[in-house]
Amino acid sequence: MESKIEQLRQEAAKAIKDVAGTLNDLNDIRVKYLGKKGELTSILRGMGQLSAEDRPRIGQIVNEARQQLEQLIAEKNQELKAKEMAKRLASERIDVTLPGRQTSHGHIHPLTLTLMEIKDI
Repeated sequence: MESKIEQLRQEAAKAIKDVAGTLNDLNDIRVKYLGKKGELTSILRGMGQLSAEDRPRIGQIVNEARQQLEQLIAEKNQELKAKEMAKRLASERIDVTLPGRQTSHGHIHPLTLTLMEIKDI
């Protein structure tokens, strides 16, 4: 049982480190290992079948693995957010040397416009 937990921990850690995609990819990995139907959660649910002297030891190992994976996921999450922010900032760069927008300064008053038309005749 301990070797299975250690293997799951190593497999999940490798999967987390190898994520090069988006936050959704990282979330999929989190759900796969730590979600309601995740692999570590299924081990925790099966602890009722273990003997009384094995439960505390296995429970401690599973909880340590869970904490380690949550920490790795949080670190990778920060890294991916930083990359995404840097990419977005690079694409939204503003050229301050471009001329500004021309603003209209209003319209001629209708009475003044009518007077100007009368004078033209």
